[in-house]
Amino acid sequence: MQNERAALTAASTPVVLSGRTLQFSPLSDKDIAELDRYIQARYIQLARESLPASATEQERKETLSLAMTAAAGLTWMSGVGQRMMATVEGMARLCWQSVKKNHDDVSLEWLTHELFDPSNLDAVKDAFKVANHVDESERVQSAAGSKKKRRLKPRSTGGSRKRTGGRRRK
Repeated sequence: MQNERAALTAASTPVVLSGRTLQFSPLSDKDIAELDRYIQARYIQLARESLPASATEQERKETLSLAMTAAAGLTWMSGVGQRMMATVEGMARLCWQSVKKNHDDVSLEWLTHELFDPSNLDAVKDAFKVANHVDESERVQSAAGSKKKRRLKPRSTGGSRKRTGGRRRK
C-alpha cells in the first residue's frame, strides 16, 4: 500500500542502509541533468587518469580533446553511462542524488562505503525502482517487443549490369 501511494504521489520511499532509514526521492529533471554532468565529468577524469606519466603534452591534449568530444554525448542512461552507473561508485552517486533532498548530512563517501554491502545495494535498487516507477516486467516486454524482423532485400549488382539470377550472359 505504501509503495502504491508513493508511486501515485511521487512521495519518497524509505530505504534502510545498515539500520539507518533514508527517504529515497524520485529523480527530478535537475537530478537527471546532474547525473548526466557527473557521467560526463567522470568519463573525462577516467581518460586523464588513463594517461601514463610519460605521456607528452600533445598526447595529453589529444586525449582530453577526444574525451571531451565523446563525453558531450553521454547521459546516465546511455550505454557508457549505464555501465558507469552500475558500479558501486555510480550507484552511490544515484543514491546520494535521491536522498540528499531529505538528508543533507549523508555524504557520498558514506554511501559508497555502505553500498559494498550487497543487502544495502539491493535495498537501493529496490527503492530506486519504487520511487521512479520502474516496472521491470514492462522493460523486459518492451525490449523483447521492440525487435522487428527485417526482410532481406535483394542486393543490386551495381553498375550497368542487369540482374540475371546469378548468371552472366555473354
